[in-house]
Amino acid sequence: MTSSCVEKSCVDMLMFHIGDMRFSVDISLVCKVLPLVALQQLPDAPDYLAGVMNVHGENVPVVDLVYRLNLPCRQAYKVSACIILCEIDGARAGFIADDVDQIESIDLDAVQLQTLFHSQKPPLLGMVESTSGMAAWLALDAVLGIDFSLPDDYLANDYHAIFHAFSNPAL
Repeated sequence: MTSSCVEKSCVDMLMFHIGDMRFSVDISLVCKVLPLVALQQLPDAPDYLAGVMNVHGENVPVVDLVYRLNLPCRQAYKVSACIILCEIDGARAGFIADDVDQIESIDLDAVQLQTLFHSQKPPLLGMVESTSGMAAWLALDAVLGIDFSLPDDYLANDYHAIFHAFSNPAL
């Protein structure tokens, strides 16, 4: 942790891209950044579940955020694509990113648009300003939580609401 975050008024974030969109996650939840590997497909899985990978004998689900968040589809993965392996409440899961930018300390008082999320498990925690521009702060417990009983688009409604509000200068 950097010295500027000692009082917990900021959080270290890993910044990454999916297509043209910038995202961030709390670095304390990230275990590793791994190269994109072939994944084992699961029958009758939601479209956002890219598959599972073996990490030291443990099968770990990997989510494709393009499908999870209803982002514009990509034609193919970039050469720089990777899997960001995370651990939340003792459970590990990964997600595919097109590339990783940097780690940055973000002032928690500067997080914007937090009030736009109304569900119990919103997909985003807000928007953060970094040295490279705005990034959406992913709520990993909601985004990586794979629940076969929920419709695939339950996260997308809140996600699209915040980006619509963010692009509307009147708000």
